[in-house]
Amino acid sequence: MKDRLGRLLGERQGIEDRLRELDRAPARGPNPSVLVDAILAGLQDARQLFEHGTMEERKRVIRAFLENLAVDGVNGNGALRARRIPDAQGIGDSFNMVAGAGFEPATFGL
Repeated sequence: MKDRLGRLLGERQGIEDRLRELDRAPARGPNPSVLVDAILAGLQDARQLFEHGTMEERKRVIRAFLENLAVDGVNGNGALRARRIPDAQGIGDSFNMVAGAGFEPATFGL
């Protein structure tokens, strides 16, 4: 038990030392203008992605702007809160929502 407590005390000391180093280090964050440019550059091909991308790729982009989604399976409704999606190459501010499996009747043969 003493050996284990000794190791844990050593780990704790190491962690506390690292925290002190991090507190002294100057805060370095990304340059906001560079970050915005990178995001907009990544959205340049969004129209092609939504027209030709896989469902998983489309979901990944939408999740980046999704703030909250609450689904009520009993009543068959939901509420979606999204961040504003920038208008990259004419995508616009609106998009259609389609209910997921189990929230609308399945239509076979379409």
